[in-house]
Amino acid sequence: EGPVLLKRMKRILSVLLLVCLIVSAVPLKAYAMLGALTDPIVWPKDSSSINEAIYNKYHAYWIENDYIRFYLLKGTDAAKDTNTYLVTVPTLTAASAKEAYDMVFTKGVYQRPYFQANTKEISPDSWTVKTANDNTWIEISYTFKPHTQIKKLSQQYTYTVTTKYYIVGLDEGKLEGFTDAGVVHDDENDEGTFGIRCEIDAGYDENTTVGYSDVLSLSFNT
Repeated sequence: EGPVLLKRMKRILSVLLLVCLIVSAVPLKAYAMLGALTDPIVWPKDSSSINEAIYNKYHAYWIENDYIRFYLLKGTDAAKDTNTYLVTVPTLTAASAKEAYDMVFTKGVYQRPYFQANTKEISPDSWTVKTANDNTWIEISYTFKPHTQIKKLSQQYTYTVTTKYYIVGLDEGKLEGFTDAGVVHDDENDEGTFGIRCEIDAGYDENTTVGYSDVLSLSFNT
């Protein structure tokens, strides 16, 4: 009976270990709490770096610190691709334009901001990228002339949409209590916990003539 009992115990332990492995493989939810985002204005100027390079006809811009890296990838004129690709990865290896390119076109892990006018996706007529001298942000500005892509618009609208991206520290937040709606609080961040903050500004270009008889709905999606 001793050997039989030992075999049964081994089987039970094997099943328990298998169950533990299966449970550990189940993805867990991550929660972001309101008020747990630091103000990028107080971000230490020497804690991040910014770089840019070209790989396979795509221009990559990135900012990073010791924990997280954010890429903005845009095609050159030779790529004939007007899309913007956003990639966020841990800082485990050296940054490169190739890493950004592979994340987008090989692994398919990215965000693609896009614009719609009257539910139709439109491409920007032009765009520019700026980077901060103090290594704290990447900014991309898009210019749109919807009348060149949408029929039945009597006036020549010109819009600009600017998005600015920062690395910011995250606080563990609170599971209960209150927070002010629309207010970002400057909390002390937990060491090694970071995220990407995006600010958006949109409006008419100067000297734009608005046709009040036109119906135009312009939306930004990401």
